[in-house]
Amino acid sequence: MTAVNFCTGAFLPMILPFVTERLGGSSAEYGLYMAAYPLGFMLGALYTGWIGEPSDRRRRMLGALFFQGGFMCLPAWTRSFPVALVPETGVGVCAPCLPFRTPPFTGGTSRRICAEESSPCAC
Repeated sequence: MTAVNFCTGAFLPMILPFVTERLGGSSAEYGLYMAAYPLGFMLGALYTGWIGEPSDRRRRMLGALFFQGGFMCLPAWTRSFPVALVPETGVGVCAPCLPFRTPPFTGGTSRRICAEESSPCAC
């Protein structure tokens, strides 16, 4: 997961030259390319919410990382803007499939502070 996050961070500064020089895109197409990831993320979030809690979190995470890494490599072999949008959207679709889970609240300090009558917290 760290490698995918590093690759994403390394790829962000290269998106503008990629879209404008390699794909021959305009500033509007650059905006569309940048919007492809959030669109994919929304689609992936809908899918993840629909399928529910995974039975095997490790398998789901490794599968999502595998496909996300593959989608990140695919734009290297295209010179067509519409074709380049597909893998960028695919990267976004895979992102919410990573099983992020927060531990249940166990009643730590914040709950005690909010329970006090003099606390301005509206818990």
